[in-house]
Amino acid sequence: MPRNPRSRRLPAFGRGTVVFFDENLGRGLLRLETGERVRFTYRDLAGAEGFQILFEGEQVEIRHHKIHRLPEPG
Repeated sequence: MPRNPRSRRLPAFGRGTVVFFDENLGRGLLRLETGERVRFTYRDLAGAEGFQILFEGEQVEIRHHKIHRLPEPG
């Protein structure tokens, strides 16, 4: 598998943590459970019809190549 996050696509399913997200550019970086880093854009966010921001350290789930926020615990 490629190690360069620029050449890596989102997997079909999985979980990860947001490493960084630039809302001005609409792109960011995820660290998957496997330790791999994957770049993503606002188009990869599920239901991103409006403005969405992901925060550093936020846990997300990937389903059908789309990023879904996990519900906050509690």
